[in-house]
This record gives sequence, structure tokens and C-alpha cells, in this order.
Amino acid sequence: MVSIHSFIPFVRRGVGNNFLIKRRYLIEGGENSQLGSGTYGRVYAGRCIETGHGVAVKVDKRLTGNHLQREADFMMGLFESGVKVPQIYYAGKQSRLKVVVMDLLGPTMDDVMQLVCQYKPSGARQFTLVTVLVLTIRMLDILKGMHIAGIVHRDIKPQNFIFTLDPRANELCIIDFGLSRKWDAAARPVKTKAKMVGTPRFASINAHRGVHLSFGDDLESMAYVAVYLARGTLPWWDVDAETMAQGFETMRKKKQTMTGHTICEGLPAEFGDLIDYARKLPAGEQPEYAKLRAWFRSLLVANLGTGMQDLALVQCDWSVFSDQ
Repeated sequence: MVSIHSFIPFVRRGVGNNFLIKRRYLIEGGENSQLGSGTYGRVYAGRCIETGHGVAVKVDKRLTGNHLQREADFMMGLFESGVKVPQIYYAGKQSRLKVVVMDLLGPTMDDVMQLVCQYKPSGARQFTLVTVLVLTIRMLDILKGMHIAGIVHRDIKPQNFIFTLDPRANELCIIDFGLSRKWDAAARPVKTKAKMVGTPRFASINAHRGVHLSFGDDLESMAYVAVYLARGTLPWWDVDAETMAQGFETMRKKKQTMTGHTICEGLPAEFGDLIDYARKLPAGEQPEYAKLRAWFRSLLVANLGTGMQDLALVQCDWSVFSDQ
């Protein structure tokens, strides 16, 4: 389902060949079936033996903690609310392993960009502006539903947005709620000596500082994702540092010294406006999603030169593959 980096040590116990979950879901091929890893588990491809439909199985080999169950609870609540997340079919234990069985969906946003760019005559490692606008609107819609439910994701990045199985729909889902939290207005605004939460390249300034993260921090990270999709990089993408901690600090300083419009130089003003808006949003305040969506919807219409089309009908960079 996903292909993302993880620095979590796992107990040396694999799922084994023909790993059966509740006599219904089967992982064949053991570790060779691994698709990727998330914050609190590894993800494997499996299938429902009754229907033959593919599923994704997230497995946590830790013997303590309830991180995976909490992640499943978040996703089940969001799915019931209509937020675009994979559907959960089972969450519990199997052979001392904690497992979550969910929809097997398409590739990540980052995987699709890598594939599309291989076939671009210019060799440019970025999406066209129209494609970026469609994805930005989709991401805004997902964040709106998630934030209305009171959940702060805390690890927004391209690898945590995946496509549905119908490439013609231009539709996204969000995954990996291992770092997510319910917003707590009573939490301390700043955690002293707190470690950074999230992925450094896409982390908000508050995340670098160890501040208790809120909805605006998700939005700031999402804005960086949009810029990355349009540029293929970010100003702090590669930093020269002797240690990881020094590298993270360099990233923080670059972000703090650059306004949204400096970061987005050469892109439409809406991208820089989005970054500056997110950074100024008070903790606990919900973004004005209708206003933000209207910015990018108007920009999309202007670039398409046509009326208010359904997003699913917009010809994006991957349309050539869906027509084959």
C-alpha cells in the first residue's frame, strides 16, 4: 500500500509464509510480501480468501503498546465520517502480533510522480501546474474532514497520500496515523526538550521547535507537499551537516528565514499565501477551508480555460496511463 521510511527497530520475528489472520485474510510469501513500513508497523500485501480481493495488512511486532489499535480507531472513525482513508476490516491480534487489515489501494503520490517523470520529454521531476492544483484541492478536502473530527495527523508528506485504485478519479486517500493525536486544547503550548515529530523535509516550524502541534501545522506541511509536487524539491531539501540533529536545525533555520512567497518564487501567489496563512493560524483554530479551496479552484479554472469541471474529469499527468 505504501512505501515509506521507518527508523523503528522490530523484533526479529517475521510474519512467515502463508500467514493467516482470523481464517479469512492471508499473507503469502512472508517478508517478500512487504509493501513498505509506517510509523508503528510494516505493511504487507494479502488477500481475503473468501472473496479473493486484495488487502493491506499492517503488522506491529512490538510486544507492548497500543499504537496500532489507536491508529485503527482513528481510521475507522474517519472512514465513517466520509474522510478518504482506507477501510478497516479487522484490528486485533494474530499469533502474538498486532495486525490491522485494510483496503489495498494504489501507489503513493510520490511513487506516481516518479513514474510520470520517467516519461516526460524534458525529464523534469515535477508535476504540471494543473495536476498540482487538482492534488492540492484533494489534500485540502482530506485535511478538512480530518480536522473537523479533531485529529491532527502530524506527519503530512507525499508518501502518506495514496491514490485509489481507479486512476481516472484523480482521488486520494490519507494513511499512516501512527503519529496522529486528537487535538487537546489543554496541552502545554511548548514541550521543553521535545523531539521533532514528523518528517523533517515537510515538518512545520513548530514541529522543529517541539511545539504541541495543531491543525495549522498539518496545513503548513501540506503546503510544502504542494510546492514539492510543483518543483520536485524544496529549498531545504539537501543540507550540509555533520550530524542529523545539525541537519534538522539547518532546515528549521531556513524555513524560519523564508516567507511563503520566497519559498514559492516562480509559482502562483496562492502557494506562498497558503504557507503564510498556515504559519499564522492560532493553535487549535480550524483553517478556513472554503476560502483556501476557492483560491486553488479559481487558479485551476484559470489554467484550464474552461468552466468548473469535476476534478475527476481534469486531465492530469497520469491520464496517459489510465487510457491504456
